[in-house]
Amino acid sequence: MNRSLVFLILMGMFLSRCNKIDETDVVGEWIINKATFRGGNITMASKSIKFMMLPIGYEHKTTLTFNVDSTVDFPGIFTKDIPLKWTVKDKRLILSFDSLKFKNDALSQLDSLKTESLLTHNSILKTKYNFKRDSILGTINTQGFKTPLAVYSGTYTIEKVKEKMVLTSATTRIELLNLDDILKMNIDGMFKNINKIIY
Repeated sequence: MNRSLVFLILMGMFLSRCNKIDETDVVGEWIINKATFRGGNITMASKSIKFMMLPIGYEHKTTLTFNVDSTVDFPGIFTKDIPLKWTVKDKRLILSFDSLKFKNDALSQLDSLKTESLLTHNSILKTKYNFKRDSILGTINTQGFKTPLAVYSGTYTIEKVKEKMVLTSATTRIELLNLDDILKMNIDGMFKNINKIIY
């Protein structure tokens, strides 16, 4: 086999790896820099309480975390955050509703209400609580999430450029900035300014 053929094969393998996007490229914390649905800006008005210190210049932005367990909570649109599952296949990100997490969140809210009943050790109260819990779970539905689910769920092409990732579906475009990279740039900038002052 001549050297030029070996070189071409190695170069092809290198380029195919460079162009490959997998779960490791997506996992992490991201700042939503811009999000549009059918060309109009998405109004993210989450009713979920979330505290996070953001870098200077990004204080009013919204964040999301693609977790290792393939879950992500997208910001609500006048609703609570939307629990979604995610997977990467052929440079595409697939987002679908995480109904199990939705039910588990509802259960944990109900469980926090039962503490007083259980402390009484009264079997009648326990029975009443269990009945209430089952009946509430039976009526929980995703009707309130209808709009945000239509906006977020679907299949997206992934464009990854170092600290930036752009997700594009048939209706939605989301531009994300990697939070770790933004923090690193801010810290590097502070040290450059300190060095200018010292020297």
